[in-house]
Amino acid sequence: TPKQQPNVVKLIIGVGGKGGNYKKITVTEEHPFLIDNKWIEAGKTKIGDNVSYFANECKHCKKLIPFY
Repeated sequence: TPKQQPNVVKLIIGVGGKGGNYKKITVTEEHPFLIDNKWIEAGKTKIGDNVSYFANECKHCKKLIPFY
C-alpha cells in the first residue's frame, strides 16, 4: 500500500517585531506551537497569533537570536 503523505502547513513567523526578521517554516498540521501559553496545532493557528520561541541574547548587542 502507498505511504500516506501528512498534511502540511506553511507558516511565516516574524521575529523581532515590525521590521524584524521572518522565518518561513513547513510543518505537519498537528505540529504544536506555544501560543499565549497554550499548545496549539499548526493547522489551527491564525494570522496574528503570538508564537513563543526560545532564544539566546547576543552578548554584544542584546538582540534575541532564536533557535530554529
